[in-house]
Amino acid sequence: MCAIRVLGITLLAAVSIPAEECAVNVTLLSGNLATAAVMIKAKTVTAGIFAGIGVELSWSKAAMDTRSCIPRIVARLEVTSDPGERPDSLAYASVGVRADRQIHIFIDRVAAMVPESALGILLGHVLAHEITHVLEGVPRHSERGVMKARWEHSDLQYLVNHPLHFDPIDAALIRAALSGPDE
Repeated sequence: MCAIRVLGITLLAAVSIPAEECAVNVTLLSGNLATAAVMIKAKTVTAGIFAGIGVELSWSKAAMDTRSCIPRIVARLEVTSDPGERPDSLAYASVGVRADRQIHIFIDRVAAMVPESALGILLGHVLAHEITHVLEGVPRHSERGVMKARWEHSDLQYLVNHPLHFDPIDAALIRAALSGPDE
């Protein structure tokens, strides 16, 4: 834990240095499991969360956007076929040096957590959470905000009207990932 704090403090010093002028290229595949309105809302919420730390998202189906500084991230909506598969997860991401930058979102579980009118909002937060795992390259979580391991009922009630934010350490890790060489 001490090593993480030292890393966090070191990275916080870099927050004032702007991240490379680029966008994070994300492809979101619905598989017709969500309406166009839900998808638009989710993308808007996700982009807004990242804009809060000065990071631009580019929603594209192209393998590489000219403004992208890292390889494309692909997020897929899926229906849980096996209730035993990651039973406590709304989604998961491939992380690490050799990861394929894939995100799998169990849309049926996401939909079960909020009223239909808030589905796009929660989906946007789930996307932001998983994109962050891909960018950070590790399955770490924060005590609060977007990267909290498990959102409680009070978090869900709050995020319907107010987007969750990144912990300063997460913001620093994201900026560091975007300003450094892709591994």
